[in-house]
Amino acid sequence: MAVDAVKAKDGINGPRAVGDWRSGAWPPDPSTVLFVEQYAQRVLDFSAQYGSDASFSYTAANCLGLPAQFPSYGDSPQTFVLMSYGPFWEKLSPTGQYTSQRGCTYPDCPCHGYLNFVDLLYPHSVIGIAIYIYETYNPGCVREIWGGDCLGNWTLLWRSPSDPEFPGHQPRAFSPPLLESPWPIQMVRVIFDHRCATNHPEIDAVALLGSYPQTTTHSSLLASNPILRMVLDLRIKAGSSQDPGFLALLGTNLSTTSLSELQTFAESSSCEPILTANVSLECQSSFASLPREVLFMIFQRLDLWSLRKCARVCKLFCDIAQDPKLYSNVCLKSLFHSVCDLTLESLAPKMTLTTYLNLSWCGNYGKISSGALATFLATIGSSLRQLRLSNCHVANAPVLTQLARSCSDLVELNLSNCHLLDSRDFSTLSELRKLKLLNLYRTRIGQRELNTLIRSNEGLLMLNVSACRLIDGDETAEALSVHCPNLVALEMWRNSSLTWSGVDSLCQLPFLRELDLGWCTSVDATTGSLVRLTQKCPRLEKVFLTAHRQTTDRDILAMAAKLPRLEQLDIMGTKNVGVGAIRTLLRDCSRLSLLDVSYCELLEDPLFLNELKTFYPACHFVSSSNL
Repeated sequence: MAVDAVKAKDGINGPRAVGDWRSGAWPPDPSTVLFVEQYAQRVLDFSAQYGSDASFSYTAANCLGLPAQFPSYGDSPQTFVLMSYGPFWEKLSPTGQYTSQRGCTYPDCPCHGYLNFVDLLYPHSVIGIAIYIYETYNPGCVREIWGGDCLGNWTLLWRSPSDPEFPGHQPRAFSPPLLESPWPIQMVRVIFDHRCATNHPEIDAVALLGSYPQTTTHSSLLASNPILRMVLDLRIKAGSSQDPGFLALLGTNLSTTSLSELQTFAESSSCEPILTANVSLECQSSFASLPREVLFMIFQRLDLWSLRKCARVCKLFCDIAQDPKLYSNVCLKSLFHSVCDLTLESLAPKMTLTTYLNLSWCGNYGKISSGALATFLATIGSSLRQLRLSNCHVANAPVLTQLARSCSDLVELNLSNCHLLDSRDFSTLSELRKLKLLNLYRTRIGQRELNTLIRSNEGLLMLNVSACRLIDGDETAEALSVHCPNLVALEMWRNSSLTWSGVDSLCQLPFLRELDLGWCTSVDATTGSLVRLTQKCPRLEKVFLTAHRQTTDRDILAMAAKLPRLEQLDIMGTKNVGVGAIRTLLRDCSRLSLLDVSYCELLEDPLFLNELKTFYPACHFVSSSNL
């Protein structure tokens, strides 16, 4: 599906290979610059998708190639659809003192806006000039754009100056002004913050415009590239470092964004450790007269990178910045672009008291070695209680073995989207006995390994096995009903093997509060299993029955009568629920804040939807129309 804007003809010998920029041939001579318009060739990684790996519908693979839907607007299975939207997925799971795996436990952590991402590979390594993101449904969720060289090196191309805002129901080719890349890029990471969206955001394609040196005339090759013609008409050039206005704008952007400064520092320092003790200056300010306890309280309010900068000020600050009590919560997710082996080596001595560690999105493309990660966990693991390794593909079998040995007190483990692990690699996790929250979304864990984990952790409170294709839904539900009677949250999104028998097993979990059975299309509602579930689990606050075509008024009325705490309900795609049942539900479930009735044939009347929005303003209604 990939489309090259430049073909090997007229004497053109093809693009530079990845890594050629290290030879010192950059920047190129502006007189020999060749412009390239290209579209994604391969999806390298992503955090979550609405679709299933067994199909192309709604999956990240729809980002590849030319736009298929743009400029049309609306829901389409031929686009990349993000898994979640709005503030609803940030709601904390009701698991006592432990938070859900949807957000960081550190309240001021920068990772709160890092909700989803996709990594795209392009045919040519170029100096980026422009990027066009074709948004065809619920636009406005792009938070950051990064460029990579496929070797673990990243450079920030654009960051939203504020939280993303919903621009309205209209398609757009989003192309923000890019920072100048210091070296060629061949991959793009788009980071999404979809808290502003009112429905699932959808991406059609991502175009990368750039340049690489070439001595052959290339004007004839640009004739079929409308985006490049527009860019060139605006006189946007490669080698814009000669433009004083551009440099001034670049300086302004960097001065207002501390992480951009740190990224520049990290690149110039070649992955220098975050903290260093090689400081010889004494504090000459009034801080030296403050009690150490006061300084410590101030330092407690600083994030990791700020601590690093303070450690370089003077010996006093450096000494305080080494205190392990400052590292009880360490989140490196938003610093994926800089974390490397030296980072872990530098942090390890300071993290002897760390209870929460988030390494999600870190270490990929060779940035961290599995040996370094295993050694790191062996050093700090005894104190860890919560460990998040979402999309951390360096976590291989030896790392999991070391994790099980060193982190015996873990209560939370997130291996979401670690899909490169083999089912047998999970067997070593049976040594963990205290887990309360376990996220295995889109992993290849097998049924035997999952059963062992369930039996070993009878105190489990939350389990996510969405999109786990190697597990049996009914067997999993039965194991949970026997061994985890206190379970409060279960996500089994797109488990095609779950049937009414499995739902009956879930009836043995009376403390359930969150249940996601979306796209579990083998559940036969005519058996009355959903009614029995509603009667046996009265604490339910979230129920997702997405694409359960057989859900009827009887099921909805049972919820209205038995679920007074219900806050979120998704019945997208049902054909048998009428307006009367929905009115009763809204009347009796006063806490309802989200109701998805998209593609419900009997509920698509615009007048009815407007009535609901008028009489129940506290509830967010999702429909297949754009009202």
